[in-house]
Amino acid sequence: MFDYPLMETLLAVEREGSFEKAAQTQGVTKSAISQNLRLLEERLGAVTVARTSTITTTFGSMLCRHLEYILLLEQKFLAENDHLFAMEKPTPVTVKIALDDDSLSGWFCDVIMSTHGAQNTFYLDTIIADHKKTKAHLESGDVLAAISTDKDPCTGFTSYPLGQHTYRATATPEYVEKYFPKGFSADALMKAPLIIYDETDNHWQLWVEQILGENLSIPTTKIPSSHGIISACLAGSAWGMNASALVDKHIVNGALVELVPDQILSQNLYWHISRYVIDALEPLTQQVRQSARINLAQPQC
Repeated sequence: MFDYPLMETLLAVEREGSFEKAAQTQGVTKSAISQNLRLLEERLGAVTVARTSTITTTFGSMLCRHLEYILLLEQKFLAENDHLFAMEKPTPVTVKIALDDDSLSGWFCDVIMSTHGAQNTFYLDTIIADHKKTKAHLESGDVLAAISTDKDPCTGFTSYPLGQHTYRATATPEYVEKYFPKGFSADALMKAPLIIYDETDNHWQLWVEQILGENLSIPTTKIPSSHGIISACLAGSAWGMNASALVDKHIVNGALVELVPDQILSQNLYWHISRYVIDALEPLTQQVRQSARINLAQPQC
């Protein structure tokens, strides 16, 4: 049988990132946090936190997700049977999810705002991750839910289609005039500065191959920020593949133009959620799907 009070200490350390902050949220001393973790590890026979970095181990993360499962199920049970209990409303549970920066910076903000109402029973702890890393977070049990381009769910998860994220290759009119005076071509691309999110960002490659049928290798600058890439494009420093939801307003006012008009890149998105808590988190799933229907392109059946 797990000692859940001790596991709550572990969960506090994971969320806060340090023993000191965990102690503040738990209303105890740093020494008490350390002692509780040591006692938990002795009882389980495994290390839960890397002391040098205060990062939970794989086993520690699994314990944290297990405790979140229990808290969510307990909360759902109390809510459905509140007429049987004379107690205060349970404290909202923090739900750890993973998603890409483009979604977080754009349409997913509606979901975050909707979780802050008085009737909501959870808060969100978001991890920014590209879609390849998102799958790793799901498989390792680091998160209870995620947004991914993978349709097929990992073991223990269910996936729902959300719609399509659309991307546009954009730059300032002056930039296009300077680097593409004779129009869009492979030769011009080789000389045009490009900004990408990180080494896993292949949106530009997919877009170029979609138009030219070529797989090019172009020197790039990396800025791990969706808004940062747009700012660089607005400054005339480079071109980039930007989410339509974030740049359409700049295209409308003329600050940015498309390198090739109306040539978009579409990417299907899916909501993955653990089947252990799928009922308890049904309100969250509904909010995610509703926001997606409003803000993402919906393929025609």
